[in-house]
Amino acid sequence: MAADLAAVPFWRYIPPEAQMVTDWSGGQTRELYLAPAGTSYAGCDFTLRLSSATVEVPESHFTHLPDYNRLLMPLVGTVKLQHDGGPVKTLPPLAVDAFSGGAATDSWGQCRDFNVMLRRGSGYRAAVKGYPTGRETLAIALCGHDFLYAAQGSYRWQAAGKQLLAEGGLLVLQRPGELQLLPQDETGLLVHVQLWREPVS
Repeated sequence: MAADLAAVPFWRYIPPEAQMVTDWSGGQTRELYLAPAGTSYAGCDFTLRLSSATVEVPESHFTHLPDYNRLLMPLVGTVKLQHDGGPVKTLPPLAVDAFSGGAATDSWGQCRDFNVMLRRGSGYRAAVKGYPTGRETLAIALCGHDFLYAAQGSYRWQAAGKQLLAEGGLLVLQRPGELQLLPQDETGLLVHVQLWREPVS
């Protein structure tokens, strides 16, 4: 994982048309990012996967992924989750649930969500946060392994000239600091994923 991340330049942009969209029994999944190169979701040999899915059925059951930790955040709609028969959690938009991919997870409610899957033992931890945006410029603090997803609306940002993060696009950033983003729409939604190394005991 570390070698793969280090190989990525300071920034990389993945436009919507370069993302793979697949059907599942309850809707569609858009794969935004998968690492390292040459791995696949079906093969369960990846380290990190970012995706956004639609849930169009009232009840569903999550795929069993015992080698992964997961983060799920509804973008639109409210969903209820239950892991291993435990308490039912209600997640409104932009609330985050962290859980084991090996848990027996049931879901109720229709939504569009954002998913992070990170292999256990990778040496990294992940966090995800959603930002509703207006016209004001955003200052995003970068930890060094960051992903910005334009879930709604588009954004201008400065690199070697002004670049556009189009709606549905993903920006991969590999340098700590601060990034200035100028929203191009009256209302938008930006998702920020951060990875950081786990402390060595």
